[in-house]
Amino acid sequence: MKAAIIAGCVLLVLCAAPGAHATEDGCAVVLKTPDGFLNVRAKPKMGSRILKRLKPGETILDDSAQGDEKGNWVHVYVRPGRPNPIWGWVYHRFIVEVDCDELDRKQ
Repeated sequence: MKAAIIAGCVLLVLCAAPGAHATEDGCAVVLKTPDGFLNVRAKPKMGSRILKRLKPGETILDDSAQGDEKGNWVHVYVRPGRPNPIWGWVYHRFIVEVDCDELDRKQ
């Protein structure tokens, strides 16, 4: 059930977000967090400056190949195709990675 809800949110956001291409390699969906939002940080550490706060269900493009050494942080691209796109870092525990190509085929 949870997976169906997340997939539905991903489809809804991807359809509404210009520039979020199905050709990108790593899409991810923000999960529920204790604070109700997920911080996108400038560097892969808790004390780093917050660039943006994401709500559960929002989608981002991830670059898992650029993660930190311990695998706790994921390098992400927020707001592709919109004004002021952001590259930053999110904690891996609060996102679920999805295949953008699979989402496009299901539409």
